[in-house]
Amino acid sequence: MGIWKPGIASAQFSFARWTVENGLPQNEIEGMAQTPDGYLWIVTMDGLARFDGVRFTILNKSNTPEITSNRFVGSYSSSNGDLWLRTEHGGLLRYRSGVFHAYGVSEGLPKTPIGAITGDSNGEIWILSKGSILKWDKELNRFDPVPSLNSREYSLLAWDAGGMGAYDKNNVYTFCAGILRTYSLPERLRGTGIAKLAVDQDQVVWIETGTGEHVRLAIDAPDRSLELPKTDNVVFQGPNGQHWSMNVGPGLLRSIEGNLDGKPLQVAFYKAFTDRQGSLWLGTPNDGLYRLQRSTIDVYTVEQGLTSRNVYPIYQDRSGAVWIGAWEGGLSRRDHDHFTNYTMKDGLPSTLVTAIFQDTSGRLWIGSHGGLTIFDNGRFLPTPFPVLPDVVQAIHEDSKGDLWFGMRSGLVRWSQGELHTFTQADGMPASDVHVITESKDGDIWIGSSAGLTRFHQGVFHHWTQQDGLSGNDIWSLYAETDGTLWIGTFDSGLMKLKDGKITRYTTRDGLFNDGVFAIVDDQKGYLWISCDMGIYRLSKRELAEFADGSRSSISSTAFGKADGLLDLECNGGITPAGMRSRDGSLWFATQDGAAVIRPSQIPDNLQPSPVVIETALVGQRAVSVLSPVVVPPSKDSLEVQYTAPSFYKPEQIRFRYRLEGLDTDWVNAGLRRSAFYTHIPPGVYRFQVSSEHGNGIWSPVGEGLPVTVLAPFYRTLWFECLVLFGAIAILTLLWQRRMSRLRYEQAQKLNFLQSLIASQEDERKRIAGELHDSLGQRLVVINAVAQLSLQSRGKQLEQEEMGALQEISSEALAAIEDTRTISYDLRPVHLDRFGLTRAIEILVRNVSSASSVPMTAEIENIDDLLPEEHRINLYRIVQEALSNIVKYAEATAVSVRAVRAAQQAILTVEDNGVGFETAANANKTGRHGLGLRGMSERATLIGGEFTVTSAPGHGTTLRVLIPTQTGEPDG
Repeated sequence: MGIWKPGIASAQFSFARWTVENGLPQNEIEGMAQTPDGYLWIVTMDGLARFDGVRFTILNKSNTPEITSNRFVGSYSSSNGDLWLRTEHGGLLRYRSGVFHAYGVSEGLPKTPIGAITGDSNGEIWILSKGSILKWDKELNRFDPVPSLNSREYSLLAWDAGGMGAYDKNNVYTFCAGILRTYSLPERLRGTGIAKLAVDQDQVVWIETGTGEHVRLAIDAPDRSLELPKTDNVVFQGPNGQHWSMNVGPGLLRSIEGNLDGKPLQVAFYKAFTDRQGSLWLGTPNDGLYRLQRSTIDVYTVEQGLTSRNVYPIYQDRSGAVWIGAWEGGLSRRDHDHFTNYTMKDGLPSTLVTAIFQDTSGRLWIGSHGGLTIFDNGRFLPTPFPVLPDVVQAIHEDSKGDLWFGMRSGLVRWSQGELHTFTQADGMPASDVHVITESKDGDIWIGSSAGLTRFHQGVFHHWTQQDGLSGNDIWSLYAETDGTLWIGTFDSGLMKLKDGKITRYTTRDGLFNDGVFAIVDDQKGYLWISCDMGIYRLSKRELAEFADGSRSSISSTAFGKADGLLDLECNGGITPAGMRSRDGSLWFATQDGAAVIRPSQIPDNLQPSPVVIETALVGQRAVSVLSPVVVPPSKDSLEVQYTAPSFYKPEQIRFRYRLEGLDTDWVNAGLRRSAFYTHIPPGVYRFQVSSEHGNGIWSPVGEGLPVTVLAPFYRTLWFECLVLFGAIAILTLLWQRRMSRLRYEQAQKLNFLQSLIASQEDERKRIAGELHDSLGQRLVVINAVAQLSLQSRGKQLEQEEMGALQEISSEALAAIEDTRTISYDLRPVHLDRFGLTRAIEILVRNVSSASSVPMTAEIENIDDLLPEEHRINLYRIVQEALSNIVKYAEATAVSVRAVRAAQQAILTVEDNGVGFETAANANKTGRHGLGLRGMSERATLIGGEFTVTSAPGHGTTLRVLIPTQTGEPDG
């Protein structure tokens, strides 16, 4: 048995290093500063390096026109966020809001090199040039000498105060943050040489004399200073209260000791800086850049007293002691910072320890490759039952007091002095049992290489992948009091079983690793899980939201070597591989020691870093992001590069982005720090991006980057208007041509119709004339001869001959009357004799007399309404209308009216007859072959408009509207 009293855990601080091999432009660091956007700026003699925690961006004269020299020798970050930079040959630059501005003689700078820069909390800036101090005038944007300070020659102070120092034979003077301080030299140092001056954070002056002696002076009162005791250590304090002890060596060069990749190192540096997240950055003269972070994981391994590095089961007994089983090393007990080790010499059956458990009586059960043993009262004792047939990997005592032992080949229960082995006949698969636990309802849950098994009321129930598990190799179980069972697998992720529903979580859903070797609840809302790649943390809230479907992914926070782990590979497959101790610490078994995490020291509400949009590439060409990005029609791609400067696990920051106006939802970018779009439709958009630091809190979106995508000329408004106007013009031209054609065709049709009707009327007039002049005259002659014969020979004729002559005379008279009627119908003689008005009145009277249908005529004088050759058309319309009324209307009253107005004349023929369906009778014709269509055509010939209004049982109204101001009718 061996007893060790270790010192501190192996890793209080973790070191990281960057050189030219992994991003720096040069290994000589001349200054460091952090700007408000979160970037860390590293000043070197070969350009500037801007660091976001993941990648360096090099800025120098080749890519930044304002930088005229790459040889930077100092920097200062002012309280208003400006970054001031000085170069070796006198250049001075200010970086503000993404823009560099170089100062020169025109702004009051002398031509001599700038030796130092300092400032105060109000944003005032002073510079040192050739021993003299100048102040920046913010109003005039220029530098002016400060006479009250220039009675002595100053030089740059060695450390991080950013100020100037001077001395004479009696005093040392410092000018830092706008304050001039005077320190009296001790009598023994007056008149001696001073090689170097520095000021620490407590305004203590460090002096290195010409002989190499280090002297510290502090102001004891306004009128005197005090020499402090000698020491080789100076304390550097970060903004979060963290103290760093540094050694001061020759040349006032500070150094700090640590461990990098398992090897001790001593880092010597002039420049030290703490960022806003508490990391300490060290700039070395020729060894690159170092970062020191407080380790969140302490590791107990061989150096602290363990018997072996490779740790498997970890268990805390009821006294508070932690028992650690080591692979091929035996058993270690840690109690009050003391380690007590047990090996086979102390009675341990084997140094390969596989399981640890304490029962309710206080006995400690230990499984090993040498069998199962009991540790009680400082001694290893045999078990009260026969030796088990296989290596025990899991031990559990249930609520009834029964002990369960999980072995490589199955499950055993010791109950009431009897040992029972469960076989396949009982429903228990013959498999490698890794873990046993009990849920609040008293069910026993067994995780094995064959899946998940529940022992419920004496019956085994088994689940495998076929039943919904993500994998069959179960390595860890954790039962919560609300009935939730968490199930961890070797390589298939995490599962949640609640109310009969299984929810699976894998790397596709945001899990850091699909290995779940141990599950430990920190009682603060997180599950901690070990795997082959380290330890990671999950939010139980996010896990629940994923299970109920209210979120599509989860976030993980991983912890590894940067957090203090000596070996990323954790161990599992035995119980317990991890546990929460009484003080809230979380213990995990690893390949190199027992890793201890104190959740109270880890930020669980870390605010996400603001996102910075760094670069936009339009068609592979970089454009400025300080103004809206314009994508011309000739370019079809847009790439936006962004970041979230942070130095706490920056490699685990996740991003999401969207192009507002195009993307309907956020695009999950994961760890990727760029977005790429092709073929964006023309329009105005806004690119927005947000970051998340592993705790589900997304950063505010901010204003984003305006993006305007220009349309090609054929999709612009002016071109579309031009096309529209052109189309309208073409359509107008086509319409005009069509209308001209229609008018031409209509004119041709009217000319033809007019010619046809005119020829008909001419033919009727000719026929009427011939009937009247030829046939009519001959009939008159026949009648006259017959009458003469009757008168001259009446007495001499026989009765039969007289009857024949009388009949000839009578028929001749009838034929004469018929001839006159036909002749009148063919060409109304009254139209030529009395005019259109009187002709229509006579027509109405004659038709009424012949048909016995009462008809009235109210005709205003329309004789001059139409040219002579067109009057017959209006007459024929009335004639045909009256003829149709007599034949078909069965009317008892008819009226014919003609009314003249200023703009038009209206002829109306109205009856109270039976009426008709106008559509069905449109093609009926009258005796003269006119019909409704004929009347409409005649109305068109005289330039009028013909309408018919009729319905069955409601009579008929025919109306002709004739413009009175039209000189000649169309046609």
